[in-house]
Amino acid sequence: MKLSVPPAIIQILSENPNRIFSTYEIADCLRSNFPDRWDIIKEKIADKPAYTAYAAVGNLLSGMQRRGQIISHKYQAAPKFSKTKSLQTWSLIGADGSQKSQPSDNCFVKEAYEEGSPFVCEITRYERNRRARDACLKYYGYKCVVCDVLLEEVYGARGKNVIQVHHIKPMSQIRRGYKVNPIKDLRPVCPNCHTIIHNGDEVLSIDEARSLFHGK
Repeated sequence: MKLSVPPAIIQILSENPNRIFSTYEIADCLRSNFPDRWDIIKEKIADKPAYTAYAAVGNLLSGMQRRGQIISHKYQAAPKFSKTKSLQTWSLIGADGSQKSQPSDNCFVKEAYEEGSPFVCEITRYERNRRARDACLKYYGYKCVVCDVLLEEVYGARGKNVIQVHHIKPMSQIRRGYKVNPIKDLRPVCPNCHTIIHNGDEVLSIDEARSLFHGK
């Protein structure tokens, strides 16, 4: 029986449970050990010239992380022949459920319990204006301005209208109400690119994120 792509990835990681893999290494294992699964990935992106098979694998891995199947680790330098400068690394979640990734900085736990029990989480959130979001998407559309991917083209109906709206200047830096211009101040970005923009001490600009993604 042929494995679908996520189970094939799980099998690759299971054979080396103590090893941390980069996105490229997982993609390379898929290409070498599961050529039929690799062909499926290439077929899905055949009409998307700006979207590589490696980027598709990265999106699959991010989805598996959200479902609790794998965990992410720090970025590592990409191979010299790669178009990107750095690659996310991944591994299986341990049998005890332990994770090596760092806890979220915006979640301050007041009281924690055994895994699976509820806990109190205090966060600071900033109000968003739905009309500003709608106006931004009406102007720019639902394609990510960083990776140029329209998620509906990748995931079909499940990806329709799935997009996040990025504030050029983070609201956490403004810390007060302000009048937002949906054309000048907002941009549509996919969840992956939005995470990369905010992943670090400094928030990346759209141009910096595009250069990182496209390897320029």
